[in-house]
Amino acid sequence: MVPVSMSKIIRLDESTINQIAAGEVVERPASVVKELVENALDAGSRSIVVEIAGGGREMVRVTDDGSGMDREDALLSLERHATSKIRTIGDIAISGSLGFRGEALPSIASVSRVEIITRTRTEDAGTRIVAEGGMVVSCEEYGARPGTQVAVRDLFYNTPARMKFLKNAATETARAVSTAVEASLSAPDVRFSVVVDGKEVARTPGSGSLSDVIVGLYGTEFARSLVQISFEAQGIEVSGYASRPSLSRASRREQHFLVLGRPVRDQNIRWALEEAYSGNMARGRYPVAFINIVVNREDVDVNVHPAKAEVRFRDEGAVKRAVLVAVSRALVAAGESAAHSQDAVYRAGPDQPRAAGEGPAGMYGRMPGESAGAGTGQRAGYGRHGARQDQPGAWPSQAGAAGQVFEEFRKKGGGLAANLGSLVPIGQVLGTYVVAEYPGGLALVDQHAAHERINFERIRAAVSAHRSQSQPLLVPVTFEPGPAERSVLREYLGTLSELGFEVEEFGAGTWIVRSCVIVNGVEVRLQDVLDRLVHEQPIAVEDWPGHKAAVALAACVASVKAGQRLDLNAQAALLRELAETQEPLRCPHGRPTIVVFGQDDIERRFGRR
Repeated sequence: MVPVSMSKIIRLDESTINQIAAGEVVERPASVVKELVENALDAGSRSIVVEIAGGGREMVRVTDDGSGMDREDALLSLERHATSKIRTIGDIAISGSLGFRGEALPSIASVSRVEIITRTRTEDAGTRIVAEGGMVVSCEEYGARPGTQVAVRDLFYNTPARMKFLKNAATETARAVSTAVEASLSAPDVRFSVVVDGKEVARTPGSGSLSDVIVGLYGTEFARSLVQISFEAQGIEVSGYASRPSLSRASRREQHFLVLGRPVRDQNIRWALEEAYSGNMARGRYPVAFINIVVNREDVDVNVHPAKAEVRFRDEGAVKRAVLVAVSRALVAAGESAAHSQDAVYRAGPDQPRAAGEGPAGMYGRMPGESAGAGTGQRAGYGRHGARQDQPGAWPSQAGAAGQVFEEFRKKGGGLAANLGSLVPIGQVLGTYVVAEYPGGLALVDQHAAHERINFERIRAAVSAHRSQSQPLLVPVTFEPGPAERSVLREYLGTLSELGFEVEEFGAGTWIVRSCVIVNGVEVRLQDVLDRLVHEQPIAVEDWPGHKAAVALAACVASVKAGQRLDLNAQAALLRELAETQEPLRCPHGRPTIVVFGQDDIERRFGRR
């Protein structure tokens, strides 16, 4: 590596400055959608069309009927730190816009080819500007409707290193669509249309009703499974909709929170939502919610996150209590829950000390990283696999864990399968890892990862041998996938069919399921597979041949979950079946299934060596 001289400070050129700023704003096509849609909303638009092609890398185009720009403003919009939203630094804190980001459009333009067509309502003709790599190529008078259309093409064409971090087209499309959906939920009075590769996947009416938006995006049957929320206390208003316990998801991705109309992510709000379902929803399932919180502007800081995705409340405890009570009362009123005495909850609140087992642990087990009785959503600092990072030496590093397993078993002689078969379960730790003894040491087996490996090889063998895993339904069922799910459903339709799902489009956003997939007697929910395809695709899935990705996802959905208690017989069966697999040391996603503590390691930790 050639050393870099630090003896002289240089001034970066404008192109480099813009691309550095782009790294802060433009992570993927979904980031482009977010920026352009927010600009359209801030322009007072009543109708917005979002078009996505080629996963968003090929094109993202947003067309609105807002105030538009004259020639001078259109040119200024491509200059860094030029904005119509603020005049002084003090305006940032009180701005009612969706956020000041003066570098957004020029940063996007610096890594793409941009076309802007715009016209104000007072002009007879509009303006068309073309820019490449941040440089204006042409600016001309152009016939256009009032409003603005911004087309971003060939994203990252001049920064190929950025492309390596993008997922495949289906995943990037789904994320971009999800971003547009978030925006439409925040603006019920604006008509939205989302078009993917020339086909409309979502439309909202712009009636001003959140209920109408939900129906437009998710369908009537979905909307019927929600209860309405309306609550106000201590200057905090909570409104929206939350699912009945019968409607759940395998992840939290359909939990939508708005603060003063701004989409945000907030662990405290999420904690309060899920606490309202404590004891009323199966482990590993998560409620759906569309919740809007209104507080005094001076009681919330919207500028604590670069992407404006998080906020800080002056009184977080009051907000959590308001959300908890709002959702709990809505469920009780709908006859769905009687788990909480709302008045008592509001007086005590989730900030008060709790005994072990109370709070969210009643539904999910203790949240990763949450100590008993914490009840505040704070985390102690856990690694990816639950290793306490604030206790050095508590668990060994996961790096090279599979190699360590091989080495330990190799030293003991005999085949790998034989040694795996010799594991004797003696219990569970953290409700997730099977503790087993083997000649010469101790092993921890990740029960979910191990079961994924078992199911993956079973499903793969069945598919390869053309032995159907499909279970025909006596009565075909219809379902209405969300906009992002529709895009991946079309992309993976053939693969899902190979797995055993018989699904076909019925029209008007409705699909028919004629058969499902059964693994070890457990039904694999198509909804869960779609949810993971949209949001939790495995690493390097685009490099996997054929249907391996969907097989792995189906195996994951069908597998025992972290936090699920297993008796000794079930533990023994899991270890025995893992020993019979071809690749027992890793799950289909590449994570280790086993971590070994050899005798030498154990004795060193107790000072015997």
